[in-house]
Amino acid sequence: MTLSSTSSLFTALLIFDVAALLAAAAGGLVSWQAWQRARKNGGDRHPPHAREGRNRFLAMWGMLSSLWFFFAILFNIIASVTVPPCLS
Repeated sequence: MTLSSTSSLFTALLIFDVAALLAAAAGGLVSWQAWQRARKNGGDRHPPHAREGRNRFLAMWGMLSSLWFFFAILFNIIASVTVPPCLS
């Protein structure tokens, strides 16, 4: 590999990693908005109706999985930046 192809590979990896990071953040934002809407519609009723409980549950899992993917992608970005590619 030449130096120019290595730098273009690094640039492509960085662009895709940042796009994936933004997609994970957007998913977290959508899940947070769904959770807020489900909380507002359900109030503090105990026990909540089945649909309200399901919506809260799915919104919470959406937020958690977005957070997990965000950190996994972030660690991948750190590895892409700190570990040099193989030049063979």
